[in-house]
Amino acid sequence: MGRFLAGTTFLIVLSTLGFFVTDADDLKLEVEDLNALAKTDITLKCLIKNMPTNVKLENVGVVWTKQEAGSSTPVYTFQTGKTESKRDGAYMNETEVLNGDASLHLPNVQFEDEGSYTCIVYVTPSKGERKFQLFVSERPDITIEPKEVEVLLGNERSIECTANNFYPSKINIKWLKIKDGSSDLITDNICTGSPTKNGQGAFDILSRLIVMPGLEDNNYKYQCQVEHRTVGPTYFVESSLRVKEPEVPSKAPLILGILLPLLILAVVSGILAYLKFFKSIAPQVTEFQIPVALKHQEKSEFSCLVSGFRPKSITLKLYLEREGQQSIQIFRLKTEHKQWINILKDSTYSEVNESQSDPQGSFRAAVTNDKAHGDGTRSLTLTVTIFPDINIDNNANLNLQVQHSASVESIEWNRKINVIGVKPRMNRILVPPIIAHGDLVALTCPINGFKPRPLIITWYKQKPKENKKKILCLDEKGESKDFNDNGLKFHHSISEVMDENDRTHDVISVLTFIPSVMDDDKATFFCEAQHIATSSVQREQDVHVKATPKLNAIMLKDEAAIVGVPMVLSCRIHSYYPQTSLKVSWFLGDTLVTEGSDVGTPKQLDDGLFSCISTLKTVPYWPDVNKVFKCLVEHESFPGFRETKWTLEELVSPPKVYEILSDPKLPVLGMPLTLSCVVTEFYPKDCTVVWVRGFERMEDGTKTEEPEFDEEKRLYYRRTQRTFYPTMNDLGSHFSVEMIHRGITYRPDKDLFVMRFKGIPTVGEVMVDLTACSSGKPAKLSCDVKGFIPKKITAEWRQGRRTVTEGVKTICSDSPDEHGCYNLSSTLELSPTALDLNSDYYFYVHHEKLQEPIARHADIPE
Repeated sequence: MGRFLAGTTFLIVLSTLGFFVTDADDLKLEVEDLNALAKTDITLKCLIKNMPTNVKLENVGVVWTKQEAGSSTPVYTFQTGKTESKRDGAYMNETEVLNGDASLHLPNVQFEDEGSYTCIVYVTPSKGERKFQLFVSERPDITIEPKEVEVLLGNERSIECTANNFYPSKINIKWLKIKDGSSDLITDNICTGSPTKNGQGAFDILSRLIVMPGLEDNNYKYQCQVEHRTVGPTYFVESSLRVKEPEVPSKAPLILGILLPLLILAVVSGILAYLKFFKSIAPQVTEFQIPVALKHQEKSEFSCLVSGFRPKSITLKLYLEREGQQSIQIFRLKTEHKQWINILKDSTYSEVNESQSDPQGSFRAAVTNDKAHGDGTRSLTLTVTIFPDINIDNNANLNLQVQHSASVESIEWNRKINVIGVKPRMNRILVPPIIAHGDLVALTCPINGFKPRPLIITWYKQKPKENKKKILCLDEKGESKDFNDNGLKFHHSISEVMDENDRTHDVISVLTFIPSVMDDDKATFFCEAQHIATSSVQREQDVHVKATPKLNAIMLKDEAAIVGVPMVLSCRIHSYYPQTSLKVSWFLGDTLVTEGSDVGTPKQLDDGLFSCISTLKTVPYWPDVNKVFKCLVEHESFPGFRETKWTLEELVSPPKVYEILSDPKLPVLGMPLTLSCVVTEFYPKDCTVVWVRGFERMEDGTKTEEPEFDEEKRLYYRRTQRTFYPTMNDLGSHFSVEMIHRGITYRPDKDLFVMRFKGIPTVGEVMVDLTACSSGKPAKLSCDVKGFIPKKITAEWRQGRRTVTEGVKTICSDSPDEHGCYNLSSTLELSPTALDLNSDYYFYVHHEKLQEPIARHADIPE
């Protein structure tokens, strides 16, 4: 019920935060079954094949569950940017979810991690869910004993094949007989046990083969093959066989060997009979062979031999004295002789064998191998079994006292007990392959195989060019003390197991924190273990913090992309570290674009992270419409790449006008005139056209057709015209059109129509050419007069009111042009000194059809 409520609560939270959970699996997830070896770091892959774009992280949720006892148990959850892990060390790179990767990382995977997992991803309003299997295994260690077998012909031997520490328990063992490259499967005389569970949660198995070979079996090899899901059929060990023929013994030594002992036995028996019944012998006592150091909670046995004593009456006492305590008797043996020895039958004795129990249960003593010998002497062995406890038995004293009637004084000796612990073995500190700025990280330090349990664990941190500082300490009572200035940053947890066989402890110390570039990059972390068996053991690990680049949306610098005109796309890349490994690439579709791409100078922000802007300058054309531009970023902080996309949804072509047509070609004063043009090559469709004279808009007489689509150019065009009656005020005026397209006003690059009337002279502007002045040559002023009838005309240059004749050259056409009109061109060459007079120059024209003369001023720059 608790698991059901937990899952329900999570779904309610998702709904409250805006995650709409549906039954439809419209997110396509890709998962796969995984086979892993125990104690390795693994990744449970869950890839989102159709991850939507432009999704915010707060709208994404990920739930990892495991099937246990018929129900789902949460393993890891991610929601609204927060994570909760029910499995030690589990983590996922949440920012990669936006790129379609919701994979879960499990460090130091164990057998209990095996099972069925479900990856559930919510992206409002969609959901995806897939289930897969994780198989955790351990490869068997196989041995064969003996590796070389020597068998006497006619005898039999056994060969043992052992497979240890494998998981799961399903295993198959086969025996093969091999010689000269050929092999035969053995099916008889094999005894294979069932897998038994060991202290590590894995399994052991023993298979025994009984062989009784003939001479033809000499030099055979017996092969033990092990089949397990972690290994193939070629996983085997071998034992070599050698068959030896028995030697035929000589009969003479056999006869001598029988007679000689009989003779010696007869002599010795007489002597022993005397000694047996009439002489007492004191016991010989050997010392206990106690090891120099006994290991805490590790069974040890040592013996003392009391031998060669007669008569049987003897008393043994064993005392134990612990530091700070009184001596206690933990063993007593007393034998007594009750009647005179009868040579014809054994003597009668009474025995008292008392063993006072050790209150702490560390010591046990017992007599073994109590024997009577043919010479009337006896011997016995006192065996002591000890499970020492370093806390109470170290430096304890064992005292043995032996009393016998043949000894004037009791035999006594003392021995100190030295108990030691087993010092911890520390593996290297385990860190994730990438330590990301702002993401929770766990530093894992395994501390294995120590006893007794009290252990002090201390974590330190040393920043470059600074002293090593203590972060936190877990004392022998399991109480934690924080030494960090920011006590909320570092958190510590441990997991531990004890081996029931040898009473050793394994502890995994985990330091978790959220790293930052400023505080933790290039820092060294130390894990120190202090134990009674050693002063201290420590491991160190350098930490390199990286920050994953974040990409803003691609932006177009201008308001619109114009066909054939360079456009600039920019993408801000920020919050990354280190600076040097950033690589930026631009793509148009799947094609790499190298020309025009650039990465600006990175800037380091206050938090130590870097930011830069990458741009792409390119010229768009119509085939590029609806194509995707991509800014792709590679960085050492993550595998693969990240990208952001921008689609060229619309391309603008500004309107153009190449010519304005006049009907008639040469306007007649007071007669109707129609000016027309085609506004062409514009996109999109909407384009407003207005006729203008100079900068004055003209609305009378205008007619503009609807836009039409040019199938060949894939652009729009529209025709426009203006019909009106020109007056003398229009003479010399510039007529054109203004085109308003997408809010921008366009005009042709040059004047396309200047109003002239047939027979009335049109006077152009005075052109000034001063390029020759620098070399001392004359400057030139020029002006044209066109379209006048009759030919008679007055055209002269004036300085102020004075007519200039020197340097003047005027040419008038001898015959009329195609419109029946005459044209005139006049130039005035001035010496450089003449320009210094600061007088105004004019070109003056008078004709009978002009109501008044026309004067054009020469704008000569100073």
